[in-house]
Order: sequence, then structure tokens, then C-alpha cells
Amino acid sequence: MGLSVPIYGYHSAKGRRHQQEKGDGTYNEDNKRNIESFFELLQRPLVKDIGVTCRAIYPRNEGEDPRQIDWSARIVYETETEGRPELNALLDELNDWGTIVVPNRWHLTDDGLYAEKLIKRLSNGSIAPIALDLEALADARQPLERHFRGLTRLPDIEQRIRHFFKVLTSDPVRVRVEVANSIPRKSFEDPPQEQARSK
Repeated sequence: MGLSVPIYGYHSAKGRRHQQEKGDGTYNEDNKRNIESFFELLQRPLVKDIGVTCRAIYPRNEGEDPRQIDWSARIVYETETEGRPELNALLDELNDWGTIVVPNRWHLTDDGLYAEKLIKRLSNGSIAPIALDLEALADARQPLERHFRGLTRLPDIEQRIRHFFKVLTSDPVRVRVEVANSIPRKSFEDPPQEQARSK
């Protein structure tokens, strides 16, 4: 499964109201920084070249050269977490098809009772969500970031980048199942089919 670029970032606010509105506070600032660091890694020429070569990445707009375009779109910050109008607007813009990176899947599904319609939309659409808290993804990503910042040197850098993309392209499947399982259900309802097949 490949990922379309550009990739959009999304995170939702927590904390006191004035912190949420300004994006202040450790929680909000750390989430934004996490997404920015991920985007920074994707901009490295070697990372882009290997991502395209191993067919992990393809352009959203047919005919574009993925090596020549910016893989990172804007980061969307949500303060109205019950209705999530910013996320709805982003899904409208993407026409329910594309790649979104989040600090963890709770940024998409928290307050599920208030966002049931949105969760169903995420589950039924063709959005590929990447959750940065996946342990395997963090383990693959962090050494690469340290390498490109000059903090360490990896002799097997190309192999590690290929592994990074292998993990990266498998993560949306896990997150989509978790999103589907977040839909509030009555006790007598069957679980979503994706969950049933995974057991």
C-alpha cells in the first residue's frame, strides 16, 4: 500500500481554553513539533528518492514527479474537538482521499460520542492515517532523524530508509481498524467487519 503526497498534518488541542486557542502548552506544542520533525525527515533528498524507488509514495495529482514536489502540506490544528470542523473541512478538501499524519489515533477519534458521524466518514473513506506513536514507526524513524541531524552515523542508511517506508505504509491499515472500532455501538451490535476478520 503506497501513500499519496502531499501529506497533511492534523492534531487536536487540549489544555486551558486560552492555551488551546494559541496552541500553547507542552501537549499542543509537542504534537506540532512531532509532526514538523516527521515532515522534515520526508524532505531529505535521499529519503524522497528511496520512497519513490520502492513505490511507497505516489503523487496525489497524476503526472507529477513525486521527487520534485513538496511531500508536506500544512498542519491543521483543531480547537473545537467535539464537532471537529477543521478535520471535516480537511476531509472535504481531500474529497475523503489522501494521507493524514497524527500524533496518535486519538486525535481523530477522541470524544467519539460527539463525533460518530465523522468517525464513520474516516472509516468509510479512503484516508490513510499515519499515527506517529506506533512503536515500530518510532523505532524506524528516530535513528534516521539523528543521522540526518549529524548526531550519529548509520552505515546502512539506505536499508534503514527502506525499512522506514515498509513500516510507514503498513501503519494506516492498523489505524483504520482502530478508527472503525472507535465508532460508538450499542451492546447488541456486531463489531465492524475489519475487526472481525482480524481475530
